[in-house]
Amino acid sequence: HQMDQGRALLLDPKRRIMPALLSQITHDDVIRRRGVLGAIRNCCFSESDHEYLVFSPDIDIITQVLKQLVGPEPLDERVRVRLLHVCCYRASLLTSHLLV
Repeated sequence: HQMDQGRALLLDPKRRIMPALLSQITHDDVIRRRGVLGAIRNCCFSESDHEYLVFSPDIDIITQVLKQLVGPEPLDERVRVRLLHVCCYRASLLTSHLLV
């Protein structure tokens, strides 16, 4: 299937396409940002690649996406702690899912 082949290409660690895509989510061109985010979103549907997307140090997709949602303003300590707890909880769910 064409979408599966596209995901495999984007998620191939040897090609390093995903880190390059992540660097484009702040690009000035809104059309580019939308295209990049659409490709990243599509890759997230591949459950077998969740470990790579979440735990790979050059990707760390949760941190990358949260940075964009939060914006450039500094977060107060209460919000940062809450985000950390949410991320850790999600990561533990993913890890427990992978161990089953």
